[in-house]
Amino acid sequence: MPAAFPVLSADFKQVRTIEGLPQPIISTGHMIISDKHGLYWEQQTPFMLSILFTPTHMVQQIEYGQKEVITAKNNPMLFQFNQLLSALFTMDPKVIEQYFTVTERTENKGLQTLVLTPKTAPFNQIFRSITLVHDQFIREVALKDQQNDVTHLYFTHHATADALSDFDAKRFNP
Repeated sequence: MPAAFPVLSADFKQVRTIEGLPQPIISTGHMIISDKHGLYWEQQTPFMLSILFTPTHMVQQIEYGQKEVITAKNNPMLFQFNQLLSALFTMDPKVIEQYFTVTERTENKGLQTLVLTPKTAPFNQIFRSITLVHDQFIREVALKDQQNDVTHLYFTHHATADALSDFDAKRFNP
């Protein structure tokens, strides 16, 4: 398993293939995950979207619109999903094993691939499988949902730090 880092950031490309659409939907951006503060996801194309997940709330903003705040009290399922995202990005085996069965494990050229099958609600109602490709860092995630849609996330330009920079810390304070 990859080493744990207090702060991990990476660029991403998301390719979402939806049954019935002729072309995939492609977006790009940057993400930061902090073991103390949560996950910050900033989509830059095809439009600006930022999502901040903390242990107590989620803040979403599209373009320069109004920020929408959702609390763990108002939507506990969303925060269970946040825990899953954090576990996937940090490869937390306790959380992964809580929600998933590892149905396949392979290694090729230093990259390990895990195929996870959800074993508990709500994830088994949403996903057929999640495939993780990693070395020290997550390189690719493939989410196959129950509607036969597939989302591929590709991560590049990983960087680690012991703490958030002053600039990034502002992103975690909505």
